[in-house]
Amino acid sequence: MTNVFMDMQINDEQYAIEYVTFNEDDKLAVLDKIIDASLILIEKALAFNPEINRINFLIQSFKESLQEQEKLENYECCALIMDLIKRIEEA
Repeated sequence: MTNVFMDMQINDEQYAIEYVTFNEDDKLAVLDKIIDASLILIEKALAFNPEINRINFLIQSFKESLQEQEKLENYECCALIMDLIKRIEEA
């Protein structure tokens, strides 16, 4: 099983923290950053085709990633991806 770690810096010290240990506010902040960064990349990649819905494309990409992570039994990655999909769908 793969753990999902986020890097965090405190007083010039670098730490890796497991996503599953985050409180809800920290999880939401991380999810929002991942979604924002993903949408920026998608916009650059799909700039030639304005007809493609960026949000639907992002959700579909996450769903495909979720299926791959399930096959690999990376359940912590699955939890993160499911949270990303839920966050987008709630917006």
